[in-house]
Amino acid sequence: MIALDARLLANAAVAALLLAALAASAEPIAGDGTLDVLNPFYAERSGGPYDDGNGMTRHIVCDARRQRMVRFGGLGRAAGFPMTAEWDGQKWVPVPCDPVPPVQGGFQMAYDAARSNVVLFGGYPAWGETWLYDGGAWTNARPAHSPSARYGHDMVYDSSRQRVVLFGGTTGGTNVLSDTWEWDGADWHAMTSLTPPPQHGRVTRWPMTRPAA
Repeated sequence: MIALDARLLANAAVAALLLAALAASAEPIAGDGTLDVLNPFYAERSGGPYDDGNGMTRHIVCDARRQRMVRFGGLGRAAGFPMTAEWDGQKWVPVPCDPVPPVQGGFQMAYDAARSNVVLFGGYPAWGETWLYDGGAWTNARPAHSPSARYGHDMVYDSSRQRVVLFGGTTGGTNVLSDTWEWDGADWHAMTSLTPPPQHGRVTRWPMTRPAA
């Protein structure tokens, strides 16, 4: 999935970068098969050495400050193979990172424009860590407060309030969650006044324009 702040779409350079990445349907990534970015979940084409046949193990967001598409994820045939790569406008470039989030899929990412980093949370099996990517390294944020471990949730950046918003997800089986949390760059805050119905596997996106009050 692509998580973009609405204001970024007005930036011609970022829009051009996104379109170029989407057009690169057969751009190879060394050691990781061939990425098919026209697939809505960015699954690699079958036959690659780390193809897992499950596009839900990868996500892409746009780093507007550095004008890069950032991709993370990948579960290899023999073992987990999380991978970070960046689209520079012409090709996907692997970014060696150690450590990396130890997730196998079901996680979500959002670009925090106010703090110029990528926020990753959750994944399966139900996992509840928060990781930040600054363009060169992943860091385990270890906040004082956090949503419970989950996967299949959604995250989006609220540009007007400069917060990353997380909603829903599941811990497996019939246990579907309905809580909402906000990330302020240092800690998660539970939004207890919001009580939408439980959901998981949904796609939430910030609107291009706000309706008139």
